[in-house]
Order: sequence, then structure tokens, then C-alpha cells
Amino acid sequence: MKGKEGNDSAILFFYITDEKETMKLSCWIDRSDGLFEGIKKLKYARAYIEADYYPNEPEITGRVKKLQAVCAPEVKDTAAEKRVELHAHTQMSAMDALTNIKDYIMQAHNWGHPAVAITDHGVVHSYPEAYKIVSDKKNPVPIKLILGMEGYLVEKNKKMNRDDKEEEKDTQKPFHIIILVKNHVGLRNLYKLVSMSHLDYFYKKPRLPRQVLSEHREGLVFGTACYIGDLYQALLENKSHEEAVEIARFYDYLEIQPDENNKFLIRGGKLNSIEDLHEINRKICAIGEELGKPVVATGDVHFLKPGDRIYRDVLMSAQGYDEIGETTTADLSFKTTDAMLEEFKYLGEEKAFEVVVKNTRIIADMIEGNIRPVPSSLHTPSLENSDELIRKATWDRAAEIYGMNLPDIVQERVDRELKAIIGNKYSVLYLIAKKMVEKSNQDGYIVGSRGSVGSSLVAYLCGISEVNPLTPHYICADCEHTEFINSDLVGIDMEDKDCPICSKKMAKDGYNIPFETFMGFKGEKVPDIDLNFSGEYQETIHKYLVELFGVDKVFRAGTIVTVKDNAVKKDFLSKYMEKTGKKLREAEKIRMAKGCSGVKRSTGQHAGGLMLVPRDKDIYDFTPVQNPPNDFSTITTHFDYDYIHDSLVKIDALGHEMPTSFRHICEALNITVDDIPLEDKDTMKLFSGVSVLGVDPKNYNPAIGTLGVPEFGTKFTRGMLAMTKPKTFSELVYISGLSHGTNVWNQNAEELIKSKTATLKEVISVRDDIMNFLIAKGLPKEVSFAITESVRKGNGLTPEWEDVMRKHKVPEWYVSSCKKIKYMFPKAHAVAYTIMAFRIAYMKVHKPLHFYADYFNRNIVGFDYSFAFMDVKQLAATRRDLEAQFRAKEGGKKVEDQMDVVEVLGEMKERKYELLNIDIYESDPNLFKVKGDKVIMPFSVIPSLGEKAAGSIAREREKGKFKSMEEMIKRTKINKNVAEFLTANNIAGGIPASDQIVLF
Repeated sequence: MKGKEGNDSAILFFYITDEKETMKLSCWIDRSDGLFEGIKKLKYARAYIEADYYPNEPEITGRVKKLQAVCAPEVKDTAAEKRVELHAHTQMSAMDALTNIKDYIMQAHNWGHPAVAITDHGVVHSYPEAYKIVSDKKNPVPIKLILGMEGYLVEKNKKMNRDDKEEEKDTQKPFHIIILVKNHVGLRNLYKLVSMSHLDYFYKKPRLPRQVLSEHREGLVFGTACYIGDLYQALLENKSHEEAVEIARFYDYLEIQPDENNKFLIRGGKLNSIEDLHEINRKICAIGEELGKPVVATGDVHFLKPGDRIYRDVLMSAQGYDEIGETTTADLSFKTTDAMLEEFKYLGEEKAFEVVVKNTRIIADMIEGNIRPVPSSLHTPSLENSDELIRKATWDRAAEIYGMNLPDIVQERVDRELKAIIGNKYSVLYLIAKKMVEKSNQDGYIVGSRGSVGSSLVAYLCGISEVNPLTPHYICADCEHTEFINSDLVGIDMEDKDCPICSKKMAKDGYNIPFETFMGFKGEKVPDIDLNFSGEYQETIHKYLVELFGVDKVFRAGTIVTVKDNAVKKDFLSKYMEKTGKKLREAEKIRMAKGCSGVKRSTGQHAGGLMLVPRDKDIYDFTPVQNPPNDFSTITTHFDYDYIHDSLVKIDALGHEMPTSFRHICEALNITVDDIPLEDKDTMKLFSGVSVLGVDPKNYNPAIGTLGVPEFGTKFTRGMLAMTKPKTFSELVYISGLSHGTNVWNQNAEELIKSKTATLKEVISVRDDIMNFLIAKGLPKEVSFAITESVRKGNGLTPEWEDVMRKHKVPEWYVSSCKKIKYMFPKAHAVAYTIMAFRIAYMKVHKPLHFYADYFNRNIVGFDYSFAFMDVKQLAATRRDLEAQFRAKEGGKKVEDQMDVVEVLGEMKERKYELLNIDIYESDPNLFKVKGDKVIMPFSVIPSLGEKAAGSIAREREKGKFKSMEEMIKRTKINKNVAEFLTANNIAGGIPASDQIVLF
């Protein structure tokens, strides 16, 4: 739904469907009559519409004349005694099931079912979300949640050899098995089984050998599953009664399913009629009676309503399945008790009731109620003397900066923070981060902070963060005199000042960031310490954590990748239409895409998140583990880290380009990062124009000099800079916050600044601004903090908060701005990024060759060798061509990367700086480097030259010069195309083609 606003009214566009066809509707409304919010909440309606064509709309659109809310259609389970579904797949059964876990649980509850089971294919990803729903503090769902899984059973206990590059073949036929968790012992055993199935026995599917299942079946209940179960397969293959009985002995209960589930066996010729299906189920019932094992009827649920089958057909067609459509695919919807009794009436009324109701409830009664899948409290790892070490490091550094007699503001802040950190047992998190930063610094790489950690003075004093969160202040390094200033500016924006005691120039610091945004007013928030390490150092720091805690205590944070609307529209629906012959209107495509979205597509790993397990626990107390796709060397948590970060400590050791950049820049210039000033006036000019670069502003749109500067170089951010013309570091921090938020600048702060309703300084730019502003207006601290947390997450304001804000004379535009915001950057993060960006900008003004070399190193994927020898006009023409390709959606990300590189290279050449051609004996294998008054290109820009070959050239040239191209090919293993490229572009340095001497 979206609206196009006029002065007093707005036109709303939304969609209406009968679940067979969909149409886009339009409706004019008064902006103040509340209809917009009403339509947003509307799910079912009766509409009187007039079909019409709108300009720029590709299809017929309905104009609403009348719209009336109607009650949602409701299916009721009217049975006196209700069944329990013991076999159901959620959206976490990858690319196979559509059942939304909340809708499924609520449907079972509304039908009066006493319990409900989850049995996804080979995984238990949905457990945390399911438990969260039934145990919600505000609205708990009074139903027993049965945790389970449909596993892949194999006979042989064969571990896969992951060292082989080619996956070992395993010809074993996997059977399905249902595993239900009876108690906490069973939960832990299932987590072990899931882990082994993914790490040790994975072959196309996460397999489980029968022996391994037997060894870990305590606390678990085994069922025979669907037609792929070994019992059903034995009957399908007409094995003897004795063989079938022997198979059934392994299980705690036997399973039968409706005719609809298995009709495909008749279509495929394996069975002749429905009666054959009935006969197999009768045999299973007889075996159950013989062994005294309960037989249960299950639905093998894959979606909630019969109409949802179409979404599964879309998923199936995308995976190459041919049998899709209402006549070929099964109705695997969630069924009422009466519907299931009707399905099994051929067994007789008494037996049907037994398998549908009585026995399913017997199995449910064997299960303990609502087993918590993940511990509720945080379990922190331990490092010896962490409290004392953090306390000492903090006070020592504070005394080093501010003197032995600390200013009251420093003393009070440190006391308050240490009380929250140590009192809540979080000192170990600080000590881990401190050790990691120290290790990286010792190895020559700076570390950048991100997120809210820069809000903590203790983090700054311990060297974890580069951001000093105190109010702006002067410090005299000689006599330790300090002066704290009540100012909205950050410290480095204050006027220079000499010390009144010793007359030395005082340093300036302080970014005015409250600690509460990091850990709350009561220190109740778990400190989330996110750090940016050099991308080329990230693996080293991960290994360091393993050294600290042990290989069985450190795991990569897992993620779950789900299907998105756009992917369905782009990749799936064309195959569906091709196979079914259907032509879908655009509106119907949108419905289909939404119906399929949210289904698990794959798993992955967090970019740098590491989960730490305490010494007195093991990983199975929290989650199973697995390999990410196509990576057998890494072990990740099975549960998405969002579900376990309140139980296990997550350390974010992310890879970032800036620490790498500063390593190379500082090494080349023989300086440290701290030698690069943050108050250089010429550098500040870069953020409001191009005059300091000596280039023609007509060549720039907008005419801002931050091309190539991280965080401030995009066209979007340069547009913000052109509009606001910042003159202070404080304003750059505002810009950073505004550019990273969602609905913070666009249609919000931008309009307020344009209309002169508010200034750049006054608009909401970072989340901390809200709390500071509201406290200053007189709102209680706790209320101010609660409002900040809600707004920064995109949850807006409650009516009560709006009333409180207005009573304290908060401007109406401010209230409105809070309601529009969807996500906000923390100020500490904005400051940290601005510090990095300003230092790179300083290089652009004062050390331009090093700036451009670094830029091309960071953006080498967009650098084409042919660009190097173009002049300014040719580069401008090339950029126009690339822009045309980009607008035509040709070339993808590569074209976008090349556009940026060509623009920066054009600026470099306009400033009269040049690139040197590759030199076999001088170029670095991978890096652009400064050579004299030019930048020399690396081997890595040579087309088709791999990283290994580039390194080989560098190694071999150290052994002696190349006598010929023939010899060079032999020594370096470069291919013929590369050799020809070197010769054709005068890179070979006159090396002859052959060793042979021509005499005549």
C-alpha cells in the first residue's frame, strides 16, 4: 500500500484478492479522516469498484466506490474431542513448506487442539520462534508445543570425508523418520543428532545412521513418518509381514496419512487404486496392534489453507519439479479433527477415532510441556580476574589522561559505568574486546569501533573504542588542567585555547554521547561490542579467540536466508508460468511473491559474529551446530544468532576496509593514524565544495569534493552535503547519522531543512539525539530512553508518549519526525565512521597520490586496465556510457563499480596526477602504490590473471630477471593469454619471445 499526497487529500493504492486473481485498487481519502490507518489494518472487505486505466499503470486498476469491512472466513474444528497434529513442516523446511509458525500455532489453539508439533526436514530452526510465541509474556498461547524433526535415516554408520575436494558418493537410500522431544534430555540428544547429521554424515541431506539414533534415543520418541519411511516402503515393495514387523519394532509409534498425500503413487503406477492405499494403512494398523504400538493419523502439513497450495507449486516449479497444479499436487493443509475422521472412515468409526484422536493425544501426553529450546539468561564466558583487570585499566588510563585528581565529571562517569559493567558481570566482554584490539594493534592493524560501544567511557579508556563520549572539553597534556564545556559541538570544533596554567596549547576532545544508549539507565542491556578489523586480518583475530577459549567454545554465528518477494518475481514465477501455461497479471505476481516470501532458502554465517560458550557448558546446551553451505571448514550455530544472542555472548569481529587502508597508508608514509589531524580546515572545505582540489566545479554534480571518501562519497551523501554545506565536524556526524538511517533523511529531515522548519543541527539525525533532547525538555529519563528505543527501531510513538511530549512543548514537527523513522544510527557509530572518513579526506587534500592509490585498492573490482590511459574527456564519455548501461539495467554490479572508479580516476587526472603502467619488476602483485610522483598499477588489474599467478611473478622476479617470455611462462605458470597481454601492452619490458638467438 502506498499513498500519493496532495494538499488535503491523498490517493491510496492497495491490492485486493479472492486468492485466485488480484487487482490493484485506488482510493482518494482525506488525510485527516483516519481512513488510511483503517485500510492498513483491513484484511477482509467487500468492495464496489469501477475498472479504469491509470497513466503509468501497466494494467487495469479498480477505483473504489464503496469499501466495507467483513468478517474473516473462519473454519472451525467442531469435534467434541480434538486431535493433535504430530507431523508438520514450517517455512524452515527449505523450499518445501509455507506454514507460518505463528499462524499454525494460533490456528491449532483457536481450534481447541491441546498440543501442536513441529517436524521440519532435517533441521530445528523454528524452535526459538515457536517457543517465543507460546511463552510470550504479554499474550502467551495456552497450548503444548511439541518440538520435533523429520530426519533422514540411513542404515550404515558411514562418516563423510570432508578433506576430499569431490564429495564422496553414498548410495544409501535415506528413509524419513519423525523424532519428537520428550524432555530436556531428549532435547540435548536431538541437538547432538542434528549436529552430527550436518557435520559428520551430510550427503545431499543431513543423514542419521540407525546406530547413532539408537545411541541417542533417550528422551526422544520415534515415529515412522510418511511414505518415505522404511515401514511404508517395505509394504509398498510387498516385503513379508515378518520383515515389516521387524522394521516397526524400532519405532515408538506408527504413522498413517490421508489418501490425498499419497495419490501420486497411483498416478506413478506404483499402486493401482485408492483401495491399495487403504490396504497399506490397514496393514500398518494391524502391525501396531500386534506390537502394542499406537498408530496415529497425521497430515504431513506443508501449508495452512488449501488455497496456499499454489505457493508451494511456485516453489516446486522453481526447483525443476514438473508435477504442479491442483490435479497433481497434494492438499497438505492443516486439517480439522472432523476432516481427518472423514479421511479415515474406511477403517471404521472406532478405529478412525483411535488413530485420529485417541492415539495422537496419547503421544502428546508423553511429551513434557513447553520445553525451552534456548536458555533464557545470558551465559558469559570467563577470563581470570576480568573485573579487576578492567577496573585497573580504566582508572590507570583515566589518570594518564586527566591526572590523579580526576575531574568530577570523569570520576562520576567512570564510577557509574563500572558499577553497571562489573555489577552485571559484563567485565569479561570488555576484557575480550580489549585483548582483541591489543592483539590487532600489536600486529600493525588499527581497529575501528561500530555500533554503540563508543558511548562507553570505559571502552574508550580501555582502548576498545576511539570515541571519547564525554562532553566537549580541553585537556592540557603538560599540567593536566581540564575544562569541560556545555556545548552542542564536539570537542574538536571548539576554538583553540592555551592552557591558563602553563600557556601550552590544549588538546580538545569529547563527543557528548550518553552511556545509557549502550546499556540503558539500569545497565540492563547486554553490551554489544562490535569492532571493525582489517579484512585481511579478520581470520587471524578469529583464530586468536579460539586460542583464548578453545576450539569447542567458539563458533561462527549462523544465519538463515529466506526467500524475498523480489526473488520470487524475478526467478520463480517465470518457471511457474512456463510449466502451467498460466499468464499472471502484475498484481497477481505480487500476491504470489508475498505468499512465498519468508520460506527458508539456505543458511549462512554472520559476517564476523562469533558465539562464545562458557567453560562449564557445551554448545548443545544452546544450539545444534552445522557447516554453512559448501564450506566444510567452518562450524556455525544452527539457530540464527538473533535467537541466541541473549543466551550466548556474541563477539562481532567484522572485516572492514578502513583498517586495511590505514595500515597501507601509514606504512607508506611512516606515520601513525593519530598523526592525521581531525581539525584541518582545508580538509573540512572538501565537504562543502571542490575549490580546495583546484578542479572545475562544472564537472561535478553535485560540486562536492568527497568523491572516493568512505561514507561521504556516494551521490546520495554528496547531495546531502551540497544542500547543508557543513562547516564543522559536528555537522559531519549529523550527516553520517542521517545518511545511514531509514526514513531519517528522505521525506523527513530533508523536507524540514528545505522548508526551514528546522536546521541541520536541530533535526533528528542519530538515536542519542532523541534522548538528550527529550531530557532537556523535561521528560523523565526512563520515558525519554523508552521513546528513543522505540523510535530507533521503527516502532514509532504510543498515544501516551505523544501526549507527554506535547505537554513538555516538544514541537509538532519533532513528534511527526519520530513517527516516520524506521531505523536510526547510534551517535557513537556515526562519530567513529566520521573520524575514519575525515582522515581519508585529509589524505585526499594533502597526500593525494596515497589517497588515489588507496581508493583503487579498495575498489579494484571496478578498475579496468583500459581506463588507465584515457584522458579526462575520454573518462567522462566512458562514465556517460556506463550510466546509460546502468539505467538500462545492463551489466549489473560491475557497471556500477566501474562508474565510480571512472569518476574518481577522472578527478585524479584533472588534478594532474597520473598512473604508471604495470612494470614486471616494480609493480606489487595486488596493490596500487605510490612511485615517485605517480601511482603504479599492480599485476591484479591484468585481465585473467589470478592471485596465485600474480604472486608467482613477484616471487620469481626476486630469483632473477626473465630471459624470455617462454621462460617466464615456465617459471610463473601464467597462461598464454596473459603473456600476450603483457607483450601487447608493453608490460614485458622488452623481454624477447624466445631464448633462441636468431643469427640470420
